[in-house]
Amino acid sequence: MTNWIGKDVIEIIDKKHCCGCTACASICPKNCIEMLPDEEGFLYPHVDITQCINCGLCENKCPIINSHELHGNPEAIIVRNKDEDILEDSTSGGAFTAIAASLIIEKNARIYGAAFDDEFHVKHLGIDSTVDLRFFRGSKFVQSDVRGIFSKIKNELINGKTVLFSGTPCQIYGLKNYLGDEYVNLYCCDIVCRGVPSPLLWNEYLKWIKAKYKSNITKVKFRNKTYGYHSSTMLIEFSNGRIYKKSGRIDPMMRLFTKEMCSRPSCSECMFKTKQRVSDLTLFDCKRYTKLTGKEDDDKGYTAILIQSEKGRKLVELASNNLQIEYTDVDNLIEQCGIMVLGRAQSNPKRNVLFDKLTKESLDSITNELCNIGLKDKVIENAKAVLYFTGLISFARKLKKHEDISINEEKIKK
Repeated sequence: MTNWIGKDVIEIIDKKHCCGCTACASICPKNCIEMLPDEEGFLYPHVDITQCINCGLCENKCPIINSHELHGNPEAIIVRNKDEDILEDSTSGGAFTAIAASLIIEKNARIYGAAFDDEFHVKHLGIDSTVDLRFFRGSKFVQSDVRGIFSKIKNELINGKTVLFSGTPCQIYGLKNYLGDEYVNLYCCDIVCRGVPSPLLWNEYLKWIKAKYKSNITKVKFRNKTYGYHSSTMLIEFSNGRIYKKSGRIDPMMRLFTKEMCSRPSCSECMFKTKQRVSDLTLFDCKRYTKLTGKEDDDKGYTAILIQSEKGRKLVELASNNLQIEYTDVDNLIEQCGIMVLGRAQSNPKRNVLFDKLTKESLDSITNELCNIGLKDKVIENAKAVLYFTGLISFARKLKKHEDISINEEKIKK
């Protein structure tokens, strides 16, 4: 549980009850709450008791403790960016780029989202150029650092700037609770997630892969369409010209993530898994396009969107010239493609073993021990290139029907 020392000072006792949104630190009038990493690399609030005035604002703004009014019944659409280059560079259908670009052009908006810094750490940043939207494209399976972002957004909103903030549902709730008031010039877009992996694990992964390839990294894409949208890979390019591309079947970072070894403790009890959200748009992968529409899936990717509010409808309308849009049934879309809209991923019983060994043993040996990567996995991985370039990969997918190796559905709490 979350405990309050004295009257109103926050102390995290059960880490499942802190999502790391930074609302408490952002609202503190004395700036005496600092978000610091724990032994797993996740940020938690630490209070300087000597400076605290027991105002209770940190408690009042916590999205775990306090509810927020949800929007009404959403509408569902399937979209794709009409720009082939943006589509290829995106994880799924390139929807967010089209939406954000339209808002920049129409309202000179400031866009906030998760991006890599120069060292490939994942942090939120704000941009106001359509060219810079490239920094937000592509999935980043690490909890992003939003320290200092909420106060920047508030100042921009007060000064009349239009802002679009994208993030995980808990980050959206945290921002909304921090702001308190509704701002007509704020738009929010949440990205459906199965959990947010540890920044410490990501840092150890970066060290491991740089040592393995004896080079610095120049590019990272968590889900590159190397063999098409449905067979995405972790793609890493190095300054020595070498390229790494492996799927979640054998890549340590993705394998540990999909086996529920490394997400934040609060993710297993996420309270933001609802059909209705506080955001204006909810985005997630559309991997069963053919089943939903009866049309052929060309394996380039589509984005599923739940339109949560009137402001969300306006965002889609603004971007409509740059998007292919098809309307569909909300519940059917969630059933076919949105298991993580409502589902919570259970923490793996071996999770503690990972973090006990993470900084002491090699990452590949830890992954092999905990995830049982065998000969079959390696053979399938090596066969993908041949199957793709001969066109047989589509036939292989039909044989395995709609099995998705990145989602182990029997471990999802409905």
